[in-house]
Amino acid sequence: MDEIIMDSPEKAYERTTRPRGTKEYYGNKLSGKNVLVGALREVSQLEMALKYKFYHVPLEIISDHKLLTQIEYIALYQSLKEFRSSGEVGIHWIGKVLDWKVVKRKEIIERPARRGTEEKLYVKFTVERWLKREKPIVPGGLERPRRT
Repeated sequence: MDEIIMDSPEKAYERTTRPRGTKEYYGNKLSGKNVLVGALREVSQLEMALKYKFYHVPLEIISDHKLLTQIEYIALYQSLKEFRSSGEVGIHWIGKVLDWKVVKRKEIIERPARRGTEEKLYVKFTVERWLKREKPIVPGGLERPRRT
């Protein structure tokens, strides 16, 4: 009895009999929730992403390449450092992924490559359209900066 009382919630869950349909329920509940949050290096990167409906990221930062097939949305994170002056910090833009491909950085012609990155492999995501959130997701603990 002591062992059951002292068990973690995870162990208790593993011991329970799951109702029929649990797998389908969570499959439906979690679908559409696979979002890559992409940090923007500078304001011009946001402008190019919105104009050409794409986002790119070095392949090397994605630890499990199988996850690429599961990414459904891209959320663009605007850092305080780069976007403070615009007053738009946090996640303001989200786009549904239409397609993705692995290419050399020099093949992404919408935005010039930084010197030394031309031959590196990148993932280029094509976005259906970018939607601006009515209420941005702001960095934890920070209020939205006010324009002056």
